Amino acid sequence: YFRAPLYSWFLGVIYAISGPGAWAPRLVQALLGAFASGGVAYTAGRLAGRTPAIAAGLVMALYGPLVFSAGELLHEAVAVPLLVLALVFFVRGQAELHDEDAGALPWFLGALALGLAAIARPNALALAPAALALPSLVAPGFRRARRVILPVLAGVILPILPVTAINFISSGDLVW
Repeated sequence: YFRAPLYSWFLGVIYAISGPGAWAPRLVQALLGAFASGGVAYTAGRLAGRTPAIAAGLVMALYGPLVFSAGELLHEAVAVPLLVLALVFFVRGQAELHDEDAGALPWFLGALALGLAAIARPNALALAPAALALPSLVAPGFRRARRVILPVLAGVILPILPVTAINFISSGDLVW
């Protein structure tokens, strides 16, 4: 792929359902933007309380560049909601990591969203080291954090592998 393929696939699915035209993707992107604002509000609520949650959600919903990108056919309209989704799952995983019996599913799903964001905007991979370090920072003991590191690695890598395979089959080069 010359460009990260997720947005092209996203448009392809929408066009297959609705037919050609720019209104259907813009409508879906507006819904994704609303979801992202809700995700930011949810995350702020979990971390700081109700008032900061309302403020954060409103700031995200009214932030000009995000409103603009939701109305244009741009990669950011998909990448930003995926990054917010990753944040939502990581915050949920952080809360559950203190429970001895909690699983690694929120961490895996957050990493999966991060991996999907990387095939929309490859620079999202810059957050992968932070996603790997986060469990160790928030868990009271390394034993609890250790059980989520492999799911985080798998979640980030899983969406990228098919793109890498297609690149390898097409060019013979191992391009992530």
